[in-house]
Amino acid sequence: MLLRSWVALFFVACSSPTPSNDAGTSSDAGTDGGTATGGGTGGNGGGGGGGTTDAGPGEPTLSSSVLFRDDFDGYADLFALRAEYPEIREVGGVIALEKDGGSGALRVDYFTNDAGACGRSDVHVGKIVSGNVPTVMVTWKFLRPIGFTTCGDAGVEEDFALDRPSTRTTFERSGDLWRVSAGTAVFAQHLRLGTHTPSQLADGAWHRVTLLMTRQTTPSITDGVVQAWVDGALIIDLTGATGTAPFSLATWPGGLWNETVQSRFVDDLAISTP
Repeated sequence: MLLRSWVALFFVACSSPTPSNDAGTSSDAGTDGGTATGGGTGGNGGGGGGGTTDAGPGEPTLSSSVLFRDDFDGYADLFALRAEYPEIREVGGVIALEKDGGSGALRVDYFTNDAGACGRSDVHVGKIVSGNVPTVMVTWKFLRPIGFTTCGDAGVEEDFALDRPSTRTTFERSGDLWRVSAGTAVFAQHLRLGTHTPSQLADGAWHRVTLLMTRQTTPSITDGVVQAWVDGALIIDLTGATGTAPFSLATWPGGLWNETVQSRFVDDLAISTP
């Protein structure tokens, strides 16, 4: 049990609408990754939600070295989904499967706190994947139904944890910005890309995230790489102290602070070694 790799999913939003479209695949450059106001088409983002694109490397596509992939289309029912994922945690909510015209998405439904106040939920599914690798690429798509809220701005938009808890890596929101935290190091979103902040992404639309992480060579050489794209726009492109341990544990935990019955969707998750 010590050196197993896990991947887990977590999504939160208000209400539980049926997604209007499947989120597509991670290699389709996002042609159906959202609406013109948020999801964008291709690599440049869409109208109101696209905006400025930072100079730098373009969003990569999946390599042939895929460690894990799931589009949630092939499950006959929730029982089949549960049989595939050995890790199911439902504290303050439940895991569900959304079907829409033959296309599937994972749905996470959250409850309210018993006292009606802001309470913390932890709902996720997990999958064992193989490999301890120095570089990993993760791509996924998420949908927040219209009216998405948390208690204030608290709560994690997406949380992708790698390696052991002491060197945990997360992709999350920090106020109105995205950031990647690798242990004690924090890699913040470029401020000039405000149209790709969490507050500017359109609710009710699919959005695509690609995260590329490389561990530093040695503890004394801070040459780790952190790159992140939202709807095709490069928002983080930095080097620094990312730790030296290979990626071996991945989770999408349900660390949401909320006081409302909410749901959120995820689709087309893929983890690969580029």
